[in-house]
Amino acid sequence: MTGRAGHFGLLLDASVDPNYANVSALLHFDGVDGATSFPDATGKVWTPGGNAQIDTAQSRFGGASLLMDGSGDWLQTPSHAGFAYGTGDFTWEAWVRRSANAGNNEYILDHGSNGGVFFIAAGTTRIGYYNSTTGIGGQLYTPSAPQAVLGLNVWKHVAVARQGGTTRMFVDGVQVASQADAYNYPAQQVWIGRWGSGGNYWNGWIDELRITKGVGRYTGAFSPPSGPFPSS
Repeated sequence: MTGRAGHFGLLLDASVDPNYANVSALLHFDGVDGATSFPDATGKVWTPGGNAQIDTAQSRFGGASLLMDGSGDWLQTPSHAGFAYGTGDFTWEAWVRRSANAGNNEYILDHGSNGGVFFIAAGTTRIGYYNSTTGIGGQLYTPSAPQAVLGLNVWKHVAVARQGGTTRMFVDGVQVASQADAYNYPAQQVWIGRWGSGGNYWNGWIDELRITKGVGRYTGAFSPPSGPFPSS
């Protein structure tokens, strides 16, 4: 049976998530082709913009995924206590499939204004994480060489997890960067596929996006999820 690392080490894959009570958002992006409704297992409502839609041509699990064309597409949900991590632990993760290199950073997730962002660096295949407070913050990138951490037209599991004051980034279960991180996250709205202030749109597909508050799920190498995230 495939193993998956968790807060205290190796956990076995199962249909039940022992940390489900901490899940703040869980989008499977399943549905009919062209749909513009994006159910969240936690009950939050995500409002789409542009041409964001369900696409059955590509998926990692479930036969569909979220498609964004890099030109004004996004999802947004209002501020919620589930996104107020403070200086504590959290995990952002998703399966992503890029279709092209853009001239600007492509945002996977943006935690509101003056919050943290998870993105692909402009014109490259590097992945990055950034947070700021009044202009002072930390920036975390995968190494510049090699840059081929993320390819085009291939599914990759990406995650950023903060545990015990250290934030780590992973691609397909391999840790690619880490840094000390004491940023105090307030409750903010969350954007998928764009910078909250506008621009930096995602070009490609996103599947199985999960946000967890209070748990840094990954602290070392792990096997990427072998199925959709549990909804209980």
